[in-house]
Amino acid sequence: MKAKELSKLDLKALEDKLNEFKAKYSVEYVKTKVGSKSEKAVNLRNLKKDIARVLTLIKLKKIEQAKKPAKKAEKSTEKPVEKKVVKSKGEK
Repeated sequence: MKAKELSKLDLKALEDKLNEFKAKYSVEYVKTKVGSKSEKAVNLRNLKKDIARVLTLIKLKKIEQAKKPAKKAEKSTEKPVEKKVVKSKGEK
């Protein structure tokens, strides 16, 4: 799957794709270890690359989400809270 196609997906869809690719990889890996050569080793290599692409996009999307709330906090017009000084009984 191409990175352009993956970048259009949201975070939840990317996580679903990641699980899908990992499941396919494990099935293909077991097939090669058992001795079934019906699928080529190229499939394993491509699945590893797809998993890496998805992980990269997930990380980038999480970074973008972390930056967005920080910008909103700077623009907020909330008044600062004043601290009240409480004197103990011995002080006047």
